Amino acid sequence: GTYERSRWTGEYTLPDGSHELTIDGMGISDDYFATMDMRVAQGRFFSSMDDNADAAPVVINRRLADKWFPGKNPVG
Repeated sequence: GTYERSRWTGEYTLPDGSHELTIDGMGISDDYFATMDMRVAQGRFFSSMDDNADAAPVVINRRLADKWFPGKNPVG
């Protein structure tokens, strides 16, 4: 089998323009969350159905959501 890991860094500005974030990301397979025994708190995990989506799906943790979207819905 082939093992491949993709990592990337991107810039994101909060919708209100108040902060610009540098985000480190990692490409994963759609069974990663089950393997890591992770549970979704809000929204959904992505799957292979998102492969051809116009916008790249993103999963963030609760700590990031609480810090950068306090009192708001980080899902949108």
